[in-house]
Amino acid sequence: MRTLVDYFTLFVLLFIGTIFAKVISDILAMRRHYNALSTLDEYREDYPKCQTPRGIRCCECKSSSIWQRKLKQAGKAIFECRHCGTELYRR
Repeated sequence: MRTLVDYFTLFVLLFIGTIFAKVISDILAMRRHYNALSTLDEYREDYPKCQTPRGIRCCECKSSSIWQRKLKQAGKAIFECRHCGTELYRR
């Protein structure tokens, strides 16, 4: 009977470890994605024609409707075009 409990315990620990590894992997992937985006200053340098007196435009579709998607980390956000969905820059 003891071996059945040992196998069950091992299974539970492996399951928890797999879930934990997936969560950590997702967090690291999101961090890499966030850091790969341009900052606002870099976006302005890369697309100077997208800077208007009224603000920033999308470099793909030229829309000025920009959406701020806040992240769970304090003060971090990704700005994306509401028309075409292009992620433009990060804060």
